[in-house]
Amino acid sequence: MTIRRAPLFAALMALLPAVRAADGYHYRRTLNPRRAGTKPRRAPAGKPAGGPGSAGAALRAGRWRPEVRSAIDALIRGEGRSSPRYDPDHPPAAVLNWDDGAVWGDSAFAVFLALDTGATFRFSDEFWDVVPIVFGRQPMRSDVERFRALPQDIWRLQPSYLTYRKMMVASYIDMCSRVSRKEGRVYLARLLTGLREKAVEALSLRVWDEEARRPRGFEEIKDSLDDPKPIGVPRGLRVIPEIADLVSRLRGNGFDVWIVADSPEPEMRALVSLYGVDPSRAIGIELESKGVVLSSKVHEPVPYRAGKVAIVEEKIGRRPRLVVGGGEGDMDILGFSGGLSVFLDSGDAALAKRARARGWLMQPAFGEISRAQGTGLPRRAWRR
Repeated sequence: MTIRRAPLFAALMALLPAVRAADGYHYRRTLNPRRAGTKPRRAPAGKPAGGPGSAGAALRAGRWRPEVRSAIDALIRGEGRSSPRYDPDHPPAAVLNWDDGAVWGDSAFAVFLALDTGATFRFSDEFWDVVPIVFGRQPMRSDVERFRALPQDIWRLQPSYLTYRKMMVASYIDMCSRVSRKEGRVYLARLLTGLREKAVEALSLRVWDEEARRPRGFEEIKDSLDDPKPIGVPRGLRVIPEIADLVSRLRGNGFDVWIVADSPEPEMRALVSLYGVDPSRAIGIELESKGVVLSSKVHEPVPYRAGKVAIVEEKIGRRPRLVVGGGEGDMDILGFSGGLSVFLDSGDAALAKRARARGWLMQPAFGEISRAQGTGLPRRAWRR
């Protein structure tokens, strides 16, 4: 992915190593009150939230590898509600990764792109403090002031709007590639500062509905009509039918199903309903709120790598019996499983080698479904 930058922006980027700790780069490490000398509040044992799923133990074949499907079926039979060992006060837990795991696509980026495109961030001083100077804070702020003074129906014709939109997208991409994935995801969450939690939840569902209707592909983000180096951003989100069926089978057999992601928690609380999972079982990046309005302060731990293990241990209070994930940020939680670890292989040879060395079950990541391909699942299993 090639990003075109203005000369000033390129010069600022060259200063990145020297200014990593300056001017809004680091999020404020605010300890979660649940972890500040108090006993962690765990989810109520034996009462998995949400209604019942499908009680049949066997997964539908779909695109599962036979050995993976058989192992999951055996786990459900051996530890689910029909097992004589089942303890309703301590039901087995399952943890599934969200973006490009339980769903196809990155819902947090899609929400960010909607806010960027509509210029519907809350452009307060606190918001701009989140954007590092080295990623173009001042040029973007100046651009926003220019185009927002004009009628909204002509924004898309304004160079200031086009430059702002591309630089904002570039700031996230550069945060991930030049700093780290973890800091990039924290950055996305902090950009929600000033928005109401309920508004973010409603926006997440609206964005999902819009993206679910889009063909999967890429949109070019340009800073001018003849931009020779646009940024290609992914569009389209999809429910994965095999995962929807898995969640339904787990819940129907008494498993306590949790969804975890390095995405903002307000967004996750809204979107896990796609799989019938209760919002209380959504784990994401938690922002401190001022009443009903989100701030830019992030609670630790951040659900990435070891942070996923820490927050799952805190909230669930026991090792999950099944973990499904596949990205770099999932490797620690996959190793934390007390039962099955299913690695979704997206083609990263180094990660796949590590997963095989750990003895995890290897499952090719699920791609988009064509009409001809099908999945072996009824349409209701993969259409919202």
